[in-house]
Order: sequence, then structure tokens, then C-alpha cells
Amino acid sequence: MERSYQSARGSTWPSLLEAAGKPTLAGPYFDLQALIERARRQRNEEVRRLFSRFFGWIRTAFARTRQSDVDRFLSGATDLADLERRMRELAQGKTAFVR
Repeated sequence: MERSYQSARGSTWPSLLEAAGKPTLAGPYFDLQALIERARRQRNEEVRRLFSRFFGWIRTAFARTRQSDVDRFLSGATDLADLERRMRELAQGKTAFVR
């Protein structure tokens, strides 16, 4: 069964769309390659934006985790000398969890 693009009145779909003021798939103003390229650019920009947001979220989560580890380590100090020693260890990178 062959599909026909003609209406009951005998008009073709492109001419009906043209009469309605809608863009048609036929004619000098329709550039399929330009449309495909624009869609690819938009898709790539959206994917790039989503990856950027995702990796930003990951960085923030790791930073929060690291900060809570540092806070926990420093809060274990028993006196001022112990706190200063722990702060020096953090600054020098001698603790296991801070890099």
C-alpha cells in the first residue's frame, strides 16, 4: 500500500503547510544539513553542561568529605600543643587521609 501525501481536495502537504504559514520540507528555504548540525551542536552543548554539573557535584562532595575528615582529626586534640601538632601534620601532609 503506497502512502499518498495529497489531501482530499488534491493539494499536496507542502502547499497546505505553506498556505498555513508553516515551514515546509520542500523548497529553497529548508536546509537539512544545517538543521542536523544545529541539533548536534545543541545536543553537544547540553551534554557538556550536564557533565560539567555532574563533575562539579562530585568535586563538592569530595571537598565536603575531606573537610569533615580534617575537622574530625583536629577535634580529637586533647590540648593546645596537640592541636598545633595536628595542624602541622596536616600542613606537611603527614596524615594518611589528607593529600
